[in-house]
Amino acid sequence: MVKIYLEICGDINLKQAFVSSLPKLLASRTMTIIEEKFQSITIPQIGYIRQAIFVALDDIYQWVPHFKDFNTASNAVLTTTVITKHPVTIEFFPGLKYRTKLLGSDVPGKDLIIGFDIYRQLRDQLQIKANGIAFKKQFRPYSEIPRLFQITDDEQIKEIEQNLIEHSCAESHKDFMKEGKHPLWKN
Repeated sequence: MVKIYLEICGDINLKQAFVSSLPKLLASRTMTIIEEKFQSITIPQIGYIRQAIFVALDDIYQWVPHFKDFNTASNAVLTTTVITKHPVTIEFFPGLKYRTKLLGSDVPGKDLIIGFDIYRQLRDQLQIKANGIAFKKQFRPYSEIPRLFQITDDEQIKEIEQNLIEHSCAESHKDFMKEGKHPLWKN
């Protein structure tokens, strides 16, 4: 895939966002949107460039409303809300591509979810293993997504705080500096 590299004014020491590369089709559409807005010498801000990239993505893939429910392995329900008008090519490995329409969902932390219908169609080429997926001599391990749960009940928060104070914290600074029964002394 040909990529165009865009230089954006930013400073890595200030932890500003950078756009390093974009696919050619997306980069050209993004640059058109930026040029339409900034016709002078003004340098566009990172937030505007990010917004322009999302607008360009919408233009390229043309998402349309589409609602469908799927059952997951954990007996939960995954609801999709949009679908692409045109098929998109997914490259699982170099030399293994699959063309399909994409369904969009607001599931956090998931870039792409592949269903078993696609696995079945590619079963002669893909090998599903316990620790990842293989294609010929290439291998991609599964990535683990941390599961974070939000605590909304004040009682739960107070109980956790109290438990930490009782079992993990030292009584004084002098006790804190000693290795002992308080596990937070190493921090």
